[in-house]
Amino acid sequence: METDKETNLKNYLGQLYQHYCIERPNEDWVSAFDAFCDKIKQTAKYLEGKTKKDLQTAFEKAGGEDFDSFISQCWYERANGVASVGLGGVSKENYKKLMQEDEFWEVVCKAIKLAKEDSKNSVIKQVWNDAHDWMESYAETNHINRFPAVVNRFIAGCIPGKCTTIVPQAHYNTFISQINWSGIDKLNKDWLESNLYILELLDSQIKHHNLHIENDNIYYRSTFFWWLYDTLGLAQDDKQIVFHGSPGTGKTWKAKEISKSKIISWHNNNKTFKPKLDTNDKLFAEFSSLIQFHPSFGYEDFVEGIRPTSSQNGNIKLGLVEGVFKKFCKKAATWEIDYYNATRQPLEEKTTVSDIKDNIKDKKITSEIWRFITENDDIKNDEKLINLLPPYFFIIDEINRAELSRVFGELMYSLEYRGASHKIETQYSAMHDGGNFDKSSFLIIDDKEYFFIPYNLYLYGTMNTIDRSVESFDFALRRRFRWIEVKPDLFAARQIMTENHIPEDFITKFCESLKRLNERISEEPLLGPHYMIGHAYMKAVGEYSGPGGIKSYINSFWTCRLEPLLTEYFRGIGNSGVIGRKLEALKNEFIKV
Repeated sequence: METDKETNLKNYLGQLYQHYCIERPNEDWVSAFDAFCDKIKQTAKYLEGKTKKDLQTAFEKAGGEDFDSFISQCWYERANGVASVGLGGVSKENYKKLMQEDEFWEVVCKAIKLAKEDSKNSVIKQVWNDAHDWMESYAETNHINRFPAVVNRFIAGCIPGKCTTIVPQAHYNTFISQINWSGIDKLNKDWLESNLYILELLDSQIKHHNLHIENDNIYYRSTFFWWLYDTLGLAQDDKQIVFHGSPGTGKTWKAKEISKSKIISWHNNNKTFKPKLDTNDKLFAEFSSLIQFHPSFGYEDFVEGIRPTSSQNGNIKLGLVEGVFKKFCKKAATWEIDYYNATRQPLEEKTTVSDIKDNIKDKKITSEIWRFITENDDIKNDEKLINLLPPYFFIIDEINRAELSRVFGELMYSLEYRGASHKIETQYSAMHDGGNFDKSSFLIIDDKEYFFIPYNLYLYGTMNTIDRSVESFDFALRRRFRWIEVKPDLFAARQIMTENHIPEDFITKFCESLKRLNERISEEPLLGPHYMIGHAYMKAVGEYSGPGGIKSYINSFWTCRLEPLLTEYFRGIGNSGVIGRKLEALKNEFIKV
């Protein structure tokens, strides 16, 4: 019987897959995937034997012209239409060796024959196991690196629509943790079993719920999962990001959702970590902080400064007060500070789990805060310690509304160089000379206080691209962030209106109107794509009604929400006649019913 988790996952995948097929973000990739798989399928029709000669004969009968290039595309090319394997691929020297092995050609022929017909999962599983068993044996005998992603990629090309294009096992594990369904046992099997299962879930959702999805095909289904992995894992390794775009596109929501996904994923994989929090919201609150910048926000608010403080007797005095970012950094840096205090060495990128375990054995470090490592048998001793620390997220809403060079000060250096190895003295460090430390002090070394941004802290910012204060981001600061544009999303607009109980036919009309309007705004010389209407504006759709049905809704929404906004956008023109004509043209585009 299907569990609630499986039902929820099916609904989740179905909704997002509809969106993927509408947006079609990877059409070129889908075409290349289709072309590669077709070569395999056509070759399989004529393939009977298991030797190189048999395969070459079948390939030529199928109309193939360059057999060597075809095999190279299957096993050597870094990107072959199915997926890219990068450094996980076979070296040129080892590829030449493979070509001389009779067993290699047996493996290749067995896999290609899977494309002849809709093979049963048990047959696919046997072929996949045989390929990996041979690979393990060959790699060990010839003292070369294993290349499981290459095998997975090749099998996926032989059975499109049954496997995702997330071919490395590690990436697939990350994907499952990202969607927070790691509790479903069938998703925690080996790469092939998990892939077969999750594609069956999607197929079941499409068939049993009669989802009529335009452009749906086996290649879209396979590439969909990489798109989802890439979307959920936006900037998986990027610690500093600015989400930018037109107003109402959900930039802050996206920053929070990505943060929450990573926090929950980490916590689910480290059950021994304290504190144990009973809800995801409490967990998110423990590991994140959100503030909003404004023109009067300064270094003293962000890092530290001389501020009025009150004593226990109610008197007001001036004192050194830590800012919101420094306070949060200290919380996230607990592990790095602990490591330094115990070993007098900074935690570095090369530090491994075995280093911390050795120090715990020697009683140099208290084991309590490191329980999530010492009690997790799945963590290997050679794993880098900085990749295992709990993630902390500091989100700055409207990041460009403050004078950023003043707010960040010397943190410009720390944004680029993380960890205690690159500790710095702040503007107020001198006030701690002589051992005058208090609870707000950070890292104390030889009677001096130092500050650093820890490895496990993620700094996310959001900003409207059209804000007049964008020049506060100078080039030096821009270089320290990854920039991700968040665009209006019709799928999100539909979801928002559905949650607000707007009738389905109204939702369809509003989405069509929004799409037409944004296309016209993008083409307008005085506006452009940065002025498009974000999907968050659709939250207000339910506020307007009248006897005229959908036409009344759309007219009211235009008059009360969109016209004042667009009028403000055009305000700089200064010619009321021109503004009026342009607004009328946009209105006509929006209210078509």
